[in-house]
Amino acid sequence: MNKISNRKRIIIVSILIAIIYLFIRDSELGAIIIAGKKIDLFKALIIGLFTYLGTYWALFFRIRGERFITVLLFPTLGVVLLSLLGELILVSLLSSLGQATLIVVSTIIIGFYLYIVLLTINILNISFLENIPLALAARGALFSIALINAYLVFFMVFSNDINIFLRLSIIFIMTGLLVNVCLWSVEYSLRSRIFVAIAIGLILALLGFVLSIWPLIPPYLALIMALFFYIFLNISMEIREIIGKWIWVEYFTLVLLIIMFLLLLPEWGINGPIFF
Repeated sequence: MNKISNRKRIIIVSILIAIIYLFIRDSELGAIIIAGKKIDLFKALIIGLFTYLGTYWALFFRIRGERFITVLLFPTLGVVLLSLLGELILVSLLSSLGQATLIVVSTIIIGFYLYIVLLTINILNISFLENIPLALAARGALFSIALINAYLVFFMVFSNDINIFLRLSIIFIMTGLLVNVCLWSVEYSLRSRIFVAIAIGLILALLGFVLSIWPLIPPYLALIMALFFYIFLNISMEIREIIGKWIWVEYFTLVLLIIMFLLLLPEWGINGPIFF
């Protein structure tokens, strides 16, 4: 009997996780309130557990040591966030769609997202064991997916009226995990990765504290935090001795954009935005 290939395993896992999401989405196991809507956290954790085990199987159990945290946890974290927030974000973007359509679309998105993430993680896992030409493209994809995951984390914590210390702790832990995975893909030493992940996590937690008192709606707060995450992660992943001047121009432009957001978008009481 022929062994099931990597790609077929990835397809099988992606479809199964999407089906599990579809069948348990209406169950109520442990709801929290995000953006005024009930979101079932325990249900998302169940889907995450199946994703973790499914990823392990899809990669032929070729996981050892730290990769139980980096390789297996990355798709798990993304699926948990999508299952929590996917439909909520779709409602805000596609409010004209009916409930049944939203369910189908969110299920397809989760399956497709997991398929892309598993392909990326599979390439990086193989490149860890042997040199392959697709590794560079996979690192770029990993960076983009991490940025999406970071935005979902920030949207979740700013949309939920939770204790400020819990909010900052979630920002610190989640961004630290995402940074650690991305730096693992560019051959950082474990000690350097942990140091950089902690540093970026602390900086973003501090920024999260400042933005928590800024009069901006959660989508904008999450966007600003994601832009800072992009800048810090990009700098940390740039392992060349000299960073090109055009990259610094890009970062400077992003900082100016963030400042504009912070000045133009907030509603300052009855006076509204500063310049309008």
